[in-house]
Amino acid sequence: MSGNKESRNRLKNNHSKMYRHSDEVTTSTINEFLDRLVKIERHEDKMITSMVRLIESTEKLNRRIEGLTWIMLVLTAITFIISIPNTVATIMGIPRVSDIVSVEIILLSITLSAIVPVLLIFYPRWLIAKWWGKLEKTLKEE
Repeated sequence: MSGNKESRNRLKNNHSKMYRHSDEVTTSTINEFLDRLVKIERHEDKMITSMVRLIESTEKLNRRIEGLTWIMLVLTAITFIISIPNTVATIMGIPRVSDIVSVEIILLSITLSAIVPVLLIFYPRWLIAKWWGKLEKTLKEE
């Protein structure tokens, strides 16, 4: 609905030239109609501008959320890698357990409990491949 504003103003100011009838009622009706059209156009411009700003702010928010998601992924991986060996070390630190199990087995179990989460986090392809294969089999059976 946007057009040349100067031509609308000329039309508004020179409407008596276009209409040979110089009826004041018709003139005031045309003026009111043109005023409404100008107000509607201004309102539409404001709405379009606010929609563009909303889209831009939504895109910025999505980028920030994506960054926070990656941060949470890294923190979760670190927690996963640290918590399992810590739990094993806590269990092996119980006096009765440490009396039964030798130091070599304790060190081996803590080392393995540290390696397994690292492999699951950084090399998950084999795990996903196994899971995907089972998923495909169940889908084929159905």
